Amino acid sequence: MHGEIRLDRIVGRTILPSGLTKNFALAQRANDPSPLFSLLTSFPRKAIEAKGFHMAGNLISETVEAWRFVISLLADRRRSRAATREFWAMGLDECTGILNDIGLSRSEFDEAMRLPYASQDLLSSAMRSIDIDPDSFQSLEAAHRFMSRICITCQHRRQCHGHLAAFDFESHYQDFCPNNVNFTDLLADGRSQSMAGKTC
Repeated sequence: MHGEIRLDRIVGRTILPSGLTKNFALAQRANDPSPLFSLLTSFPRKAIEAKGFHMAGNLISETVEAWRFVISLLADRRRSRAATREFWAMGLDECTGILNDIGLSRSEFDEAMRLPYASQDLLSSAMRSIDIDPDSFQSLEAAHRFMSRICITCQHRRQCHGHLAAFDFESHYQDFCPNNVNFTDLLADGRSQSMAGKTC
């Protein structure tokens, strides 16, 4: 309707009816005679519109990325809650035994399930990405004794997941992964067994 002020939800600025634009600009200049305002209002109208369109495009892109992150976060939390319910549904005795095997208390487990991608087995994926067989005896033994606990409670799970998704975990894990020394030991064991097999 004529004379109303509309809000542009995309670029987040007030749009005035064309009849009020000139008066608003004059009033704004009187209130804010800064060099920046003078510079902006001296641009040709088309240049300002093009710049506004570019800024709007950037903002839309950033908004879409932020929205995707929020959706991913909510979906991850939903999966983690579902995994926690399924775990405890097995029965207190069985669950306590599993946690004891990997050295986690119930409170530590509950806290760990609030971490990013808590419902995903990042340890096995990490092993595969650096050519370690997660099903080998050495890997299973190491995972059972200490590596699983380290991975489950790790504060870098989001970073880990990102590198695994980008297929470049092997190039970066030594910079952040608390299991990196254990991976190195497993790789060394694997090479030793390979050499032993060749000499037989």
